[in-house]
Amino acid sequence: MDIKKHISWGQVDDVTEICEPLFNQFDLTYFDYGRLYNDGSVISLYTDRDFGIYIHNHREYKFPSTVIKPGVHLWMSYMANDIIIGAKHEFNHDYLLTIYTQYDDYCEVYDFATKPHNHKVLELYFNHLDIFELFI
Repeated sequence: MDIKKHISWGQVDDVTEICEPLFNQFDLTYFDYGRLYNDGSVISLYTDRDFGIYIHNHREYKFPSTVIKPGVHLWMSYMANDIIIGAKHEFNHDYLLTIYTQYDDYCEVYDFATKPHNHKVLELYFNHLDIFELFI
């Protein structure tokens, strides 16, 4: 599928505006949401078009539901190292976090990221996960 033809392509500014208070409060830089239905159809929203294209077109990318169980995961625990390096060096996104939930007919994935060297976000991820759960 050509991601540029997907309805989510035009929603980046709206998604970014919704995320702005969270981004400003906690120095986050990226958010995406994906819902994958059992029939293979997908809904996706994100705050960085170029990063979205990079992820979906990367030869090593696998949708999280194929490699992790429902829960909270750091990308470094399941995502290909080349993707993580590209996220950091090409897009200035680091410390990526996935919240993955499975339902009968679909799964949902929420990803968050911050700037490289903002290791303080790990304390937020581990001790204040409720903030992310309230956001989603």
